[in-house]
Amino acid sequence: MKLLYISTLDHIVRVMLPHLDGAREAGYETHVACQFTRFKDDIAPHADSLHHIPIQRNPLDPRNLVALVELIKLIKTLQPDIVHCHNPSGGFIGRLAATIARTGAKRAYTAHGFHFHPLGGKLSNALYRFIEGFAGRFLSDAVLTINQWDFEEAKKLMPKEHVHFTHGVGVSTDEFDPATVTPEERQAIRDEFGVPEDGLLISCIGELIPRKNYEHFLAVVNYINGISGRKNICFVIVGDGTFKSHLLVMAQRWGCGKEVFFAGFRRDTRVILAATDIFVFPSLQEGLPCAVQEALCMEIPVVAQPIRGCVDMLLGLPYRSLDHNMRDPTLELVKRTHDERKSLGRAGRQRMIEHYSRPVCVAEWLAIYDKISPNLPSLSRYREGGAGGGRETGGREGNRREGKPAMIAVVTGASGCVGYALCEALLADGGFREVRGLVRRADAELPGGVVRFVNDFACCADADVVFHCAALVHQPTATKEAYQKANVGFTGELLDACNPERPPRFVFFSTVAVYGESTPRTGLAEDTPPAPATPYAASKLAAEKLIDRWADDVGAIAVHLRLATVYGARDRGNIAKLEAAIKAGRFFIPGDGKNKKTLCAVENAVAAALALSRAGSMAVAGKRFVIADAAPYALREIVAALGGKSLCLPMPLALLIARVLKGKEGVAQMRKLAADNVYKTSRAFGVRRL
Repeated sequence: MKLLYISTLDHIVRVMLPHLDGAREAGYETHVACQFTRFKDDIAPHADSLHHIPIQRNPLDPRNLVALVELIKLIKTLQPDIVHCHNPSGGFIGRLAATIARTGAKRAYTAHGFHFHPLGGKLSNALYRFIEGFAGRFLSDAVLTINQWDFEEAKKLMPKEHVHFTHGVGVSTDEFDPATVTPEERQAIRDEFGVPEDGLLISCIGELIPRKNYEHFLAVVNYINGISGRKNICFVIVGDGTFKSHLLVMAQRWGCGKEVFFAGFRRDTRVILAATDIFVFPSLQEGLPCAVQEALCMEIPVVAQPIRGCVDMLLGLPYRSLDHNMRDPTLELVKRTHDERKSLGRAGRQRMIEHYSRPVCVAEWLAIYDKISPNLPSLSRYREGGAGGGRETGGREGNRREGKPAMIAVVTGASGCVGYALCEALLADGGFREVRGLVRRADAELPGGVVRFVNDFACCADADVVFHCAALVHQPTATKEAYQKANVGFTGELLDACNPERPPRFVFFSTVAVYGESTPRTGLAEDTPPAPATPYAASKLAAEKLIDRWADDVGAIAVHLRLATVYGARDRGNIAKLEAAIKAGRFFIPGDGKNKKTLCAVENAVAAALALSRAGSMAVAGKRFVIADAAPYALREIVAALGGKSLCLPMPLALLIARVLKGKEGVAQMRKLAADNVYKTSRAFGVRRL
């Protein structure tokens, strides 16, 4: 799988390096295209390739046409699965390029604060609303918003199913932790800025451009100096930009030039924040400002304009943090003691940990990638007899040592329809140094390159991932005890063989049969309570619960894939039997054939298993996912795809024939065939190509 990040400038990509790392861990190759300025060396270790594209901030700059052409060529060359774009110019040009390239890549866009906003001009707001609405509707598969205001506005401009609320890029609560800065480091910064021993340091951080509103910060400086009467307060502005010379002149003109220290661009902002007593953020337009997140993580009380993003993070904290003039809340904090300010600051850090930490935010983005991931082959591929899982994914496992694949995978039932295809996919993937097939018979057919284990559970002892496909499936003569032994007892033996000190990720192939034998035509949701109606379904549900208990006991990650009826190469199940009946001329459609069936191509089952085996633990641990093609099929569509004719018999006649030929069992089978079996899924794999 390949992920291409597109941005206007590299400083935005630099903020999102943890997302690139998270995507790598999830199995993506990561590629970055933007205009590189000063952060290329920072980004390089986190990406498989870097591409300098001259995207300009001004959307009307003619150089953006050159950038568009270069991006189209790049996308056609790379063939990414997902193109994730950022910033208004980079976001529009990137999505347009991905659309024109027509490679099938899914187009995601993160709005780091829409350029239309409550303080914007009428003309500019109208223009940006139109552009964002057009791009969100026609050039996007997913639009990620990072604050509540943008989320609500986006839903007015584009299809709601395209819009996703996230908590932004995320902040490293481990890196931005006051405990990581020594007292000596803190004092060194205060000495550099000339803060007296009993003094206060008030800081702000950001690019020196007009919308950051630093003139207001200078006004706060004048107010605090005039009202408080204190001469031991130092103010520092960290950042660089085109507005710096103007601000220097204004500071001198307003008589606060000596109190305000212009620190310029700095890489030690964490230490500067640790030395800060109060953080002031005067910006008038933001999405979800990183500087505020970092200050809150460092347990610094923050005063900001009540703008989008800041409201999301600051509203409800136990002090007055949001105010248009900002002077009075800042003065209130100045009057508090050091211990009182630290106590207030701890509430902000707790909010960051719970909602804005990087693991939380990376998991949100990866879950959206899973939703929009490129479609895979569907039912029309069945008759082509493809091997399914053997396709080259281009995927890459992030956990490699010195560039060599480090993972060991175990596949149970490796000679079956899903297991065989999965083994082929794992071998082709390149992220596994060994693929082991656990089978019952020594003569079981396995793909070349798979290490054979015959009834030998020792294969699990050092495994990184176990894909449990083996099962006793619908056998008319099998007893309840036989299903329990094969599907629950065997699973227990498998779990016992795993190393509890280093448990593998466990991917269990379950079934939609746990929901029951039939569904409403509108479908059942993934979270519908199970109601197994057969011994087979009951045994699969019992195995799910057994795996959950094991995962809780040893601290493992387990995920359950509830597969719809599978079809494809090596299939010996219901669809294969249906095709055999059609070829033998022994099949007719009961009723009108409009009843719906959710199916799953073996390729899609394999793709889901690979994706969920690598997804962030917060996104999958202990969860159930229905795995299916993108949409259900009418029974008559299935019959036509398998080469049959739509010979429909009225239901009473169909039941009579079934009773004559097979008795009660035949009637039950006929009713099951005529029923709806529709399941909704948050992971829709495949497209309809009938």
